[in-house]
Amino acid sequence: MTEQIGSSLEADAIDGLLRGLRVSSTVFCQATFTAPWGLGVPARGLPAFHVVAAGGCWLEVEGSRPRQLNPGDLVILPQGDVHWLRDAPGSSGVWLDDLVARHPVDQELRVRAGGGGAATELLCGVFAVDGSRHHPLLSALPSVVHLRGDGATPLPWLAATLELIALEVKAAAPGGAAIWERLTEIMLAQALRAVLIDARGAEGLQVELLQDHGIAAAVRAIHEHPERAWTLGELSRLASMSRSALAARFRALTGDSPIRYATRCRLVRAAERLRTSRVTLAEVAREAGYESEFSFSRAFKRMFGVSPGTYREHDPAGEALRELVTAD
Repeated sequence: MTEQIGSSLEADAIDGLLRGLRVSSTVFCQATFTAPWGLGVPARGLPAFHVVAAGGCWLEVEGSRPRQLNPGDLVILPQGDVHWLRDAPGSSGVWLDDLVARHPVDQELRVRAGGGGAATELLCGVFAVDGSRHHPLLSALPSVVHLRGDGATPLPWLAATLELIALEVKAAAPGGAAIWERLTEIMLAQALRAVLIDARGAEGLQVELLQDHGIAAAVRAIHEHPERAWTLGELSRLASMSRSALAARFRALTGDSPIRYATRCRLVRAAERLRTSRVTLAEVAREAGYESEFSFSRAFKRMFGVSPGTYREHDPAGEALRELVTAD
């Protein structure tokens, strides 16, 4: 769905998407691997990222061609698919859990392993996002988002964020976890902004779709007012298209009908409100545009698999992340 949402948005619609992205928790570590080496990361339903600080490696994701990563590169796996990192194609490797069991992470959140050859330095992490896999931006992205550095160092904005992360790790001060979350959120937002704006540098994006002003207007309106009970007629008027033309074009670009996409945005916003506030469920339902708590709860459970109350007390993405920490 790369070309689906991201490619069709104007700048202000992109801004609306990024404003709705909230990282709720993060786990990462620094890794020093010496050739030969290989690391397998299982799917846990959590987005993952890797930054190549020095050296190089290859990324393999099922269904995608292997890609070479060079110093300064950042890759994000929005759906958290199973993937492997290796010093060279064909190198054997171990799964993440086994690696950490053999080579525990030290106080500087660093793991060291490998065969003693050429070294590769990585920053690897997973994170939980409000709305999890249902977040409209993450679900619109391809299985791999690859931003290339200059062949030696990261892009300037990424270098600055990584420096702040390194300072926080070394400081080991109280509140560090909250700072890491915000820094990861910044890094993610910066990376996704670069992908959405610079269509030339993002694989799979079609530049001409950035000019699809009709779709962009409808998406922008949904993101500005997700609580509104949008009708196909209202959105088609905003897009200056017939209902059938809008529905067909919207589905071709986003994979969803306009109304289903609006519902998804509304419920992701409600999920964020549940996690970040203690207002009543009735108030969250009202803010989300539902006439009753019952109808809101039914729609929420249909999308997230749990009731709003259960989600508030036991955030599924956050729990998955805590399970990862426990497993490691």
